Amino acid sequence: MYMINKKKKVNLFTIVSLLIGVPLVLYISIKSFGRKKYLIPSFLILILSFIPFIMIFEKKKIRTREIVLISAMSAIAVLGRVLFFFAPEIKATSAIVIISGMTLGGQAGFFIGAISAFVSNFFFGQGSWTMWQMFAFGMIGALSGVVLKKKHNRIFVCLIGFLFVMIVYGGIVNFHSLVMFTSGITWDNIKSIYLLSIPFDFVHALSTAVFLWFLNKPFLEKISRIKEKYGMIELE
Repeated sequence: MYMINKKKKVNLFTIVSLLIGVPLVLYISIKSFGRKKYLIPSFLILILSFIPFIMIFEKKKIRTREIVLISAMSAIAVLGRVLFFFAPEIKATSAIVIISGMTLGGQAGFFIGAISAFVSNFFFGQGSWTMWQMFAFGMIGALSGVVLKKKHNRIFVCLIGFLFVMIVYGGIVNFHSLVMFTSGITWDNIKSIYLLSIPFDFVHALSTAVFLWFLNKPFLEKISRIKEKYGMIELE
């Protein structure tokens, strides 16, 4: 009973921090800072994405090896974007974040997604878009921990990954363009922003599915071996 209550407490804090806290930061940023000040909101999102980890620390004795694995997946996710600098819409980051959520849990998936967007933008350029990309990558990581947990069918994973990027990532990032670079939220602006973004979102989603096709199995096997060899706990 105590462990069930602890799990409910972690899930509650996860919902509050990630699904309420982060959108609230984005809203306040739009109203108060506009496009000029983005680092403070970005750091706030990182802090909010780390809150679920604090709750997990309270519930379980997480050791250095778990932290190292999360750090390694974050670094790989950053590298998956930097290596494809010549083709901005083709990036392995989304695939790595999805795999992270599948294998390490939704909380870890969100954190890895958020921090990979923040760090990689030191190479591509920071701006008001950074915090929206953090939220978008974080959400596909978190949703992967829910929808794709213990789902190893390659076609299913690729299909869900495609939809996550097309709908969730594209929906969030394009909303940033809508509120920051148009005269307001009108049907005409919504149609123009979202319709114009379809080719770019499609390339991103398709490349994610392709990366998942090739990376899903080897990453799952490697992470499973690491977790089994070192007796790592489930980060959920």
